Amino acid sequence: NYVLRTPKLMDLFKLFCVQTFCDENVDCWVQIEKFSSFDPKEQVELKKLAISIWEEFFLEAAERPVNITQDVRKYLK
Repeated sequence: NYVLRTPKLMDLFKLFCVQTFCDENVDCWVQIEKFSSFDPKEQVELKKLAISIWEEFFLEAAERPVNITQDVRKYLK
């Protein structure tokens, strides 16, 4: 968590992930952290971001899918 919350270390980690073809995992984490920080009263924005995260990382046909099991994918639906 320290690496992901420290800007310089995060940049280095992101570069490593790009080089090892797994940067979608970092981007997914960033988006989920953003989602978690929203005020629950902002329902419209939360819904938009949730749909965006789902479509980019968890949808079976996503362009940048994260590696999760089918059971997890079904649970998230």
